[in-house]
Amino acid sequence: MHTRHWFADYEAVACASQHALHGEAFYSLHLACPMMRAAVYVYPPIVAQVGAYLLGVFGGSGAAALYGACFWGAVSFLLWAAIRGHGGGSARARAPFLALISGSAVFWGNIAVIAHGAIAAAALVLEAQPWALIVAIAVAATIKPVFLTYLAIPLLAPGRFWRRVFRCGVGVVLGLLPTVLFMVFGGASFFEWQALLHHFVLDTTPGVGFLGWLSFANLNDLGLGMAWAAFAALLVGASLIIAEKGDVSRRGRIWLGLTVATLLNPRLMSEDLFLLGPGLVVAAEALGAAAGPITTRGLNGFYGAVCCLTALLTLAGGRLGQQLAIAAFVIALLVIGGVLSVRAWRPRRGGDTGCHTSPQILTEGSQGRDTGT
Repeated sequence: MHTRHWFADYEAVACASQHALHGEAFYSLHLACPMMRAAVYVYPPIVAQVGAYLLGVFGGSGAAALYGACFWGAVSFLLWAAIRGHGGGSARARAPFLALISGSAVFWGNIAVIAHGAIAAAALVLEAQPWALIVAIAVAATIKPVFLTYLAIPLLAPGRFWRRVFRCGVGVVLGLLPTVLFMVFGGASFFEWQALLHHFVLDTTPGVGFLGWLSFANLNDLGLGMAWAAFAALLVGASLIIAEKGDVSRRGRIWLGLTVATLLNPRLMSEDLFLLGPGLVVAAEALGAAAGPITTRGLNGFYGAVCCLTALLTLAGGRLGQQLAIAAFVIALLVIGGVLSVRAWRPRRGGDTGCHTSPQILTEGSQGRDTGT
């Protein structure tokens, strides 16, 4: 549906909050409020309940102003981080990825932008406070459980692996708790919410990521849970190899985690793509450190070509360009992880068989180790 009306997604939250303030139902394909052209409300009830509280405190205009300040602040931070944020490669290498972000990323005023900004700030600004990041992810998952994919950031962080897994487990429990409580105690409202999610996520707008690929290939009836789990295992495994064997810095691991979290999101929309680029550049640099700088330049050139093609296809209409770009970037990470894994395995194999190992090979082997754990 084409419209010139801005911030329809915000109005969905505001309208549902008005209904919640008066004790009325808000899960409907025909949600309506005076002076609004709201989209359909598809978030858990806690979002509308918090919105109802803010309406009661600030009124309609005050709540809208507060939301606008948070939204545009998040957009500004995400754009700054995407181009100028420290440790994610050069601005020249990262700039082409902005071609993936269409105008709808800000036009609809989606609350996801605020969540992305908050998580990115917790990861990049509060880098030394890992539990602050876990809390930010858990709060974002209260809005959209799919934001638990951001747990890729603490999973890829340096340190003992089982400590990372423990933090991620805590994040999963905290993030899913509101949704589980809604499922247990929500009654009919939970099934109404579930039906709306199914309609929009699987039938109407599956996005440009994993679900978009399945929809494009008419594979919607595939066992989605198992298929996504296999996809996630491959991508996370390749990313762990890049982080560990590519000798990626602490800040570089954060950028890589932000990228992996984005690609893991099964229903990717344009507002989810702000911080896709820096982690891909970090992965290219990790491979270049092992295989030579020409490899980094080649990969960055490949990224730029994909982004240019995406921009052209997006101008032509439709989301095919974004879908192809996301698939290309996933394949790139899988290939980089595979190459680094092979290069890290070969020196150990030579040493185990008692063969003579040259100083060059020894140097390459030391570069493959993770010095941050």
